[in-house]
Amino acid sequence: MRVGESNCSGDSSYENAVALSPYVGGNSLHSNISSSTSVASSGNPAKGGSGLNLFADPNAVLAGFRRLVLGIDTSGGGTGALRGLPTWNLDMAVSKDFKYNESIGITFNAQFSNLLNHFQASNPSLNIDSPTTFGVISSQANTPRQIEFGLRIHF
Repeated sequence: MRVGESNCSGDSSYENAVALSPYVGGNSLHSNISSSTSVASSGNPAKGGSGLNLFADPNAVLAGFRRLVLGIDTSGGGTGALRGLPTWNLDMAVSKDFKYNESIGITFNAQFSNLLNHFQASNPSLNIDSPTTFGVISSQANTPRQIEFGLRIHF
């Protein structure tokens, strides 16, 4: 149990960080980010990481926050929610009816999820206690393109 926490029954506790400077991180995907320090080093492409990060300079963003100090800080409300990565997806369905006569016909269906097969990065971990993974993007938020075909015969 950490000092100042009232409920630690879950796996983790979610405290807000205290801002030391105005937030300049943004919320867009940056690629080929390699860090010369330990901050965001797990994403370093030379060491097998993805090279993707929420921040162009993770060192500067991490330096703008610190942990809450009980007895000194008057508010633990943090600076507000940081925005995650924007997301969008394009799905489509196509259906065509073929009639042979009044009582017999075929309906063809095709449904596409993520039609353009667009990569959507998931939001990273922003834990200031784990600087090696700070801002590092390591997974995909959406699924790759999926296509489903259907054929219905009605009579």
